[in-house]
Amino acid sequence: MKKLVYLLVVAVISAFTVQSFAQSAIDLAKKRNKLSKVLKENEIKPNKDEKKLAKKYEREGWTVPVGEKSIAYQIAMSNYYADQEMVDEELEGEDNNIPRYISSSSTAKAGTYNMANTAARTTAQATIASLISTDIISTLTDTNGNVQTNANQVESLDEMIQELKSITNQSLTGGVQVGAMYRMDENGNYEVQIRLAYDKKILMANMKKKLAKEFGEEADELFDIVRETMRKNYNQ
Repeated sequence: MKKLVYLLVVAVISAFTVQSFAQSAIDLAKKRNKLSKVLKENEIKPNKDEKKLAKKYEREGWTVPVGEKSIAYQIAMSNYYADQEMVDEELEGEDNNIPRYISSSSTAKAGTYNMANTAARTTAQATIASLISTDIISTLTDTNGNVQTNANQVESLDEMIQELKSITNQSLTGGVQVGAMYRMDENGNYEVQIRLAYDKKILMANMKKKLAKEFGEEADELFDIVRETMRKNYNQ
């Protein structure tokens, strides 16, 4: 009996040990992936043109907050994100050279840096959401005859358009701030300029889920329209 109990205890301990090692391996892999990204970003060095553009901003009074990378580095980082290619069956084109990120920049003024930064981020997201939703709606209206809508879900095309605008805005999550600089105006206010990069892979996944939730059976047809819009308008 004692031997049986002993074996059972050993088995339980072994199971927890294996699980612990497995979780440790997963955590280590995540840390390595994060470190790999950091290392790649740290390898970025501004080229001659990027340094020249940074000097222009500096002459205009722009600087960076304490702890932030230089303006030249931020410009190089922005270009780095612009050059990242999409590897995804949802957006993959014949040349397989589709940019992975959509960028948006904005400038805002406020009494504090944080308030101006928040306002600029909000405007940048709203701007890109408006552009994308407008393009989607244009594609939708061009092909509206092929999209059958359920009257219980969407009473009119206008209502569908408003839903698509809302879904596009909600789907723009996890924007990466690739640039942030500021200058003071004559009234002592902070003028902050930021640049955000949105991952199209995340955007498309979010939109697919939200369309399914809002439109049910019609979601697949609507997602085809979204995908066609992204292929047509956001491949460069």
